[in-house]
Amino acid sequence: MKTFEEVGRRRMREVFEHRPSELLFSVNGFVLSSLKVTSERSEQTQTINIDEKVSFVEVFSDQGVRLLFLDVEPLPDGPVLQAARLNLSDDRKLELNLSFSDSQPTLHAVYLDPLMRPLESVRTERESEVVAARDTPRSRQIPWAPVVNAGARLRSALASISWLRPAPVTAVVAALLIATLIVLRWPAQKVSAAELLRKSAASEEAMMARTDQALRRTITLEERVRQTASLSDDAAVVSRRKIEIWHSAEKGTTARRLFGDDNRLLAGEWRKSDGSRMLYQEGARLQSANDKRANPSLSAERVWLLDPSAKSFSQLIGGGAAARVQESPSGYLISYEGGGSQLDLVKASITLSKADLHATALTLVVNRQSAINRGPQTGGAAGAVINRQWNEYRFTETSLEQRALNAVAPAVFEPDPLLLAEAKNASSSAKAESSLSDPSPAISSAAPIASSELEVEALDRLNRVNAFQGEQLYVSRTPEGTLVVSGIVETAERKKEVLQSLGPVANNPAVKIEISTVAEAQARIKPGSKANVIVEDVQVAQQTVPAEAELRNYFSGKGLSGDQLEQQIKQLSQRVIGHSTRARSHALAIKQIVERFSVADLQSMDPAARAQWRAMIAQHAQSFRRELEQARQELTPIFPDAAGATSGVDVEIKSDEDLAPAAKRLFELAAANDVALRHSFSISNQQTTDAPVKSAQFWRSFNSAEMLATKISDN
Repeated sequence: MKTFEEVGRRRMREVFEHRPSELLFSVNGFVLSSLKVTSERSEQTQTINIDEKVSFVEVFSDQGVRLLFLDVEPLPDGPVLQAARLNLSDDRKLELNLSFSDSQPTLHAVYLDPLMRPLESVRTERESEVVAARDTPRSRQIPWAPVVNAGARLRSALASISWLRPAPVTAVVAALLIATLIVLRWPAQKVSAAELLRKSAASEEAMMARTDQALRRTITLEERVRQTASLSDDAAVVSRRKIEIWHSAEKGTTARRLFGDDNRLLAGEWRKSDGSRMLYQEGARLQSANDKRANPSLSAERVWLLDPSAKSFSQLIGGGAAARVQESPSGYLISYEGGGSQLDLVKASITLSKADLHATALTLVVNRQSAINRGPQTGGAAGAVINRQWNEYRFTETSLEQRALNAVAPAVFEPDPLLLAEAKNASSSAKAESSLSDPSPAISSAAPIASSELEVEALDRLNRVNAFQGEQLYVSRTPEGTLVVSGIVETAERKKEVLQSLGPVANNPAVKIEISTVAEAQARIKPGSKANVIVEDVQVAQQTVPAEAELRNYFSGKGLSGDQLEQQIKQLSQRVIGHSTRARSHALAIKQIVERFSVADLQSMDPAARAQWRAMIAQHAQSFRRELEQARQELTPIFPDAAGATSGVDVEIKSDEDLAPAAKRLFELAAANDVALRHSFSISNQQTTDAPVKSAQFWRSFNSAEMLATKISDN
């Protein structure tokens, strides 16, 4: 019976499910080889002979469905062996291994399908599984067996009780209900603010003391000016700044930078564990001091140096005895009013996460009163008028990252090179008058670090000149954090166009531009070096495309014949492939722009840069939709039945964080559709009429890509 069941199951899947009978291997968008699936294990190894870097490898089925994608990191940055694996239904597996160990890359592929094995071996294996299951103790077959066994023992024990009658059962149930009510009505023990702050501070100190990691914390600091001390007083934000903090217990260093709305460095503090500090304020030189800054300051110029932490909060309010606690499902809000160690502190609150008691927000209301002298010339009695206003400072954590220390550029812990150079020059010219505690501070040669906002600006500048439409232009970062724009363009005119677009960021010391023309790149090749040239003869069996029959019928129905008909077939094929190529380029651009930034980068990015990033993505998504719509208008009259296939998209986009998987999926669909359309409308060296564009599967993929692009553009 099991043998017939296996045969029936195999035949049903061949009819109702897509199972590849042939695999196509594509490198950088070009199909290089294929593999017939004829047995349980299908395997092949091939050498990749192309004249460009291997950027990605794709595996498609014979119906144009992309099964696997390998994003390749070429040598010397990438590993010698790179692999991708995919688990499919019915224990099917697809494995791809790319090796750079030889002079040319080698691609090894294995496709496993247990349903392709001989039926006799299937029967033997199933019988072995039945015997093994029969001999295996039940408690090892299911993970919750102890619970099931305990329940069985309880039922057996209850069944053996002779007094288990209605009256005793009623009494037991009533007792249980009374006990439950007592527990529910018992007053909950109040949480002490001082205890919460103590535990939070201990947890923060433990995290800060770890020497195997570096911490990066980004905080938004908003300032409001109020006419009363009440937080209900509706006050607008007068300034919004960003604080970036890097900490390493291994280095004994904490670096704090304050940025304005325009991402300009306003101030900085670089503090060592021995208490020494280097301070920078816009308009002044970098200086160092040895004060340990034991108590936090609420002065307008130094409030940004506050840590939104339980320790700082406790110091500000003089302990937690006078604070109140409000508990919510996600955390604790600890509030305080007046009388703390800071005389001008009116109100303060801190939010602690319930999961780990980590401080995520800090709000301070400070009384800023000043005296205005009023002389006789004002028409009143001489004296002073007290001008009262309340400044609210709201610290909100936008991201907290724990990174491996070896994955962080050392430059993030050092002052920017320009600041160090100015300090060194000033120290050299006026050593005798220097107030620095260390007359010869160590000057680091660290490179400047490009911010996420600067990277968005560089991407936008490239996007304006269509640099993401298939050109060999790349944006990367050095280990020190410098942004590098590199690549090769065809002509000197194109190079000039790209450089002009990058002009506003080209002079930034955190940006390095390395763009060459093809001629300039060739001139750098050493004389006498030999290129590996491969010449292949391609024999075209017939000058037809797989979808020619449908095209010929369509144009013949319009009264065309002869050369005019042939010309129309050729032109339509070229237009469709052109739309598909451009759509794929837009999908690749979306993927590249989205994947440039992590979730933490996006959370710490200022609103203007984030809006600029979204606008680039939406632009390419809309262009992608236009290309598909134009291709649809060309194809629907020719393939009306298949074009009506329905589809859906299982990707939800609720926030910017969801864009990365959506962009990846869109590129997968675009690549698969592009391969299918090229296979349908390109002249083939094989006499075949198998055009994927005629299948419902292709149109489901086509429609899914169109729907997903709409979701991305509307996000």
